[in-house]
Order: sequence, then C-alpha cells, then structure tokens
Amino acid sequence: MLGMTAPNEQGVCVSDKNECSLIMANGNNYNSICFLNNLDTLVIQNRCFLFYKTGFRFKEYENFKALSTEILNDAKMDLRQWEHTTVGTSGVGYYPYRGLDGDSDCAPQDSSIKTTTMVLGLVWDKEEDSLSCKVKIADLPDKLTKREILSRIQKIFDPIGFTCPATLQPKILLQEAWTHKMEWDTELSQEMQLKFRSWCEEIECLTKIKIPRWASLSSCLPEDLQFHVFCDASQVAYACVVYARVRIGDEVEVHLLQAKSRVAPLKKMTIPRLEL
Repeated sequence: MLGMTAPNEQGVCVSDKNECSLIMANGNNYNSICFLNNLDTLVIQNRCFLFYKTGFRFKEYENFKALSTEILNDAKMDLRQWEHTTVGTSGVGYYPYRGLDGDSDCAPQDSSIKTTTMVLGLVWDKEEDSLSCKVKIADLPDKLTKREILSRIQKIFDPIGFTCPATLQPKILLQEAWTHKMEWDTELSQEMQLKFRSWCEEIECLTKIKIPRWASLSSCLPEDLQFHVFCDASQVAYACVVYARVRIGDEVEVHLLQAKSRVAPLKKMTIPRLEL
C-alpha cells in the first residue's frame, strides 16, 4: 500500500501482469470490489489514483473513473484528484493536454493543466513519465550551525535514492561537526561553512536529474529479467544500489530501482566490513 495515511484507505492488489483488483482496506479486512484488465500500473495515494497503461483509451478511462467513483462512494469514500500519463487511441494523445482531432476516444485539449504533480514526495512529469526531486534551499544565514545544516538537508526527499551521492556530502560534514563536539547552535568553522555554502550553490542542479517511472518489469519474461546489486565503501561512507536489467525483444533497458548511502560509523571499521 503506497501513501497510506489513515486506517481506512483504498489500496491496490496486483495479482498478475494483466489483472488488477481494486480493493478497500479496512484494518486487516480486504474485499475485492472491481477488476480492470490490461492495466499495467495502478497506484492510489491518499484518495488519488495514479495509473499507467500503454494505449489507454479515453473512453476506458472515463468508464473506469465513473465505476470506481460510484463503488467507493457507496463506502462514503470521496474519490477525486485523478492523475495519469498517456490516454489516447494510439498512445500518443495525452489527456488532458493533447487529443486527436475528430477522435471521440480522446479528451479535449486543456493547456492550463499542469504536466507535473507530486507523488510520494517526488515530482512526476506526466508527459515524460519521469520522476525527479524538488530542491529548494532557503537563503543561508550569516552564521551556520549544525541545526541549520540538518534542517536544509532534510528538505530533500528522495525515497528511491537516485540523489544520494549528492546528499551524502553534507551528512559527512555534519558528522565532522559531531567529532569536534560542537553544540547545535554553535557556529561552525569557516572552512566547514565554506564547504556547505558551496554545496548549496550546486545542489539545485539535482532538479535536472530525471529517471523513468516505468521500469518495464511486467513487460518481459522471467528469464529476461535480471537484478544487479552493487556495494561500495570507504572510510567515510558506504552505499548500495540495485538495478533491473530488462530485455524486451532485441532491446535491453537498465533501470535504477533503489539506492542507499550512509555515513560510516565513528567507530572505525574495515572497508570489507562496511561493504557487507
């Protein structure tokens, strides 16, 4: 269940590649209430449906929206704020941004609708079907402290971890302040302040990094799917990353699934131990 913030929420259960069950979750009781075939991905985030299916027709979308809203309305659940990627007869018309003239299966144009939305803390570009981070560092005060550094690095939310090489640097700086036994509101040394200010000037470039939301994992046979895990460590930090290698026909795609990085503990350990 993604984005569950209340005990009574909607959820999604995917039974296989071509079948999704829309269910209501109430504690540990799950009751299947409707099915939709050929749906690749369907996510509900706190009263919000987000789904993906290649070549999804506008009429299918309207029917699914009406049916789901009616069913959940019987349970007093207000289903709204629909978001999606491509909807059209040939997979090229994006609803509600584009439509094919004279095609009743496509939605009308509406250029006022934003092409991006927030999903689990990440920016989802619905036209490109990509994910990116929202980075906005507030103006820094004249004197920097541990509290100021921590408050700013915590504002970068990245559950996937594709920005962890960049966000690791201020964490190392923060650990250095701990080793000098500095208090939370004690001004840092000029060298440490200079390093952090330099990092803040460069960090906004993270908004340019985008990764595909769709990993094509359900589009291939089991023998065409591989997972590759890489680990590395140094005296100051260690990290791990998981990639999916997908072969579809004669083409091979590589997708980042998850990455994590951590500052090495203050208690010295060997690099092989950190890699484990």
